[in-house]
Amino acid sequence: MALASKVERRVEDEVLLLSRSFDAPPALVFRLWAEPEHRVRWWGPSGMGPTRCEVDFRVCGVWRVTMARADGFEHPVHGVFTEIDEPRRLCFTYINDFDGHRMLVEMDFEAEGEGTRMHFRQAPFLSVGERDGHGYGWTSTLSILASYVRKVRDAGGVVVGQPRQPGDY
Repeated sequence: MALASKVERRVEDEVLLLSRSFDAPPALVFRLWAEPEHRVRWWGPSGMGPTRCEVDFRVCGVWRVTMARADGFEHPVHGVFTEIDEPRRLCFTYINDFDGHRMLVEMDFEAEGEGTRMHFRQAPFLSVGERDGHGYGWTSTLSILASYVRKVRDAGGVVVGQPRQPGDY
């Protein structure tokens, strides 16, 4: 009897699930995703800043972000908004320009006391390694967003600080 040479692929290996609390109401957290002048101040994991950020915030609108490190490495990503139900739900495709693989990001924002609980789902991934890499990137990015949310909340909802730069933490 021959052993199977193929590893069985599990659906849960293709899905990234995250949950995050923010210290501001859903309407404010949602707006920080919608407006590029805010997005450039929090988007990207630690060590990378957006050098390009375009957001056509409407269903079928295109978004593009290029994240860069201080050493010049660039990571361009883009997609299309597929669902916008402000301030409850936001969905968009996510395509890494290096491989062209298309995924769907789904986020639900719910009131949690005076704050927001965001449920995040991204799928399908081509490998567990890709999923885990995105898990690191999104966890770091959402931590930066959480810090920015507090600053914007405390400033009355206006844009705060300078856009992030390559190498920023």
